[in-house]
Amino acid sequence: MLSVNERLGYLEVVSPLLEFTKDFSNFHRKPIFQQREPLSMKCMLAFLSVLPSRATSTKQAKKRNVAETTAAAGKVDRHVMEYIFSFAAPSALREVYYDYIPPEVFEQHARELQDQQEQQEQQDQQDQQDQQDQQEQREQQDQQEQQLQ
Repeated sequence: MLSVNERLGYLEVVSPLLEFTKDFSNFHRKPIFQQREPLSMKCMLAFLSVLPSRATSTKQAKKRNVAETTAAAGKVDRHVMEYIFSFAAPSALREVYYDYIPPEVFEQHARELQDQQEQQEQQDQQDQQDQQDQQEQREQQDQQEQQLQ
């Protein structure tokens, strides 16, 4: 799953099985895809400041050498610059934690969770029954009021 999902940034697994620890730890602190925001002007200017502002080349014009200066940044394609800037943002690293828990503790915890779920289901059923009873009482009251009129 983690080799296919390139966007999952955090995963924590608790299991009584030790044999998967290494498999999960292989994905810990690995770079993941992240939608990058455009770099700030400050970052772009910092990069551009390390490029020489002018490049000098010598051209032979008629019988003498002529120095010609051109902007170095002008020789770099816009798409190349965008590609370079895309690497300037820090990569997001995936966090994967695989925690071992002894089987008896795991089973006890699973039973507690199952008991909580059953209690919640019973409470939900009771709440639903109470709502139905209240609805029936309102309907009976409405019928009695209509009969009195």
